[in-house]
Amino acid sequence: MSDLSAMEQYLQGIPAGLASYPGQLQKASVVQQFMKEMPTYGLEGQVPAPLEGLLSKTLSPSSWVPEVHATALLLAVRGLVYSSDEAFLSAALRANRRLLTGPLYRMLMMVVSPGFLLKNAAGRWSQFHQGMTLSVSFRGEGEAVLQLEYPPGLLPHLIARAYSTAFHAAVEAAGGKAVAVELAALEATQARFTCKWG
Repeated sequence: MSDLSAMEQYLQGIPAGLASYPGQLQKASVVQQFMKEMPTYGLEGQVPAPLEGLLSKTLSPSSWVPEVHATALLLAVRGLVYSSDEAFLSAALRANRRLLTGPLYRMLMMVVSPGFLLKNAAGRWSQFHQGMTLSVSFRGEGEAVLQLEYPPGLLPHLIARAYSTAFHAAVEAAGGKAVAVELAALEATQARFTCKWG
């Protein structure tokens, strides 16, 4: 897909477009930090006004923004900036790696192992997301299943895959070797990821 078609398709598939799921929120700092790593020049005037607000430097990082808005903005970035889903996902992985090895997270990642990180991931996730919950179960040494639960249609396939790059970068930053995170299943109200590391 190109231009804003992926974003438009997403918004048409949820109950009230950009007004859908007002109780599902994420910290503005999450989308702001991520967008700093993506080429967002030229997006103003091309995306709906509420999404332009997410690009504003005046938005307080501690404020909460709708998950739907953050998701729609990422889909707009994919359509307007990147030539393919794979190019977007490669950029997402690079952005997440830079974020998680940057000054804000470096000290945290230096003192944990992948297992410790994932054991505490649900609590950490809830500090940045409301209404989309994360749970983690372990399958043995170096293998875990991560599951996100959310209202119907909130998480489209491409953005679920983008979340897998965040999980990948986090486990890698915590010392995981040969990290592999895959989107194993995506349903209307949940996404399941498998995570392996050495």
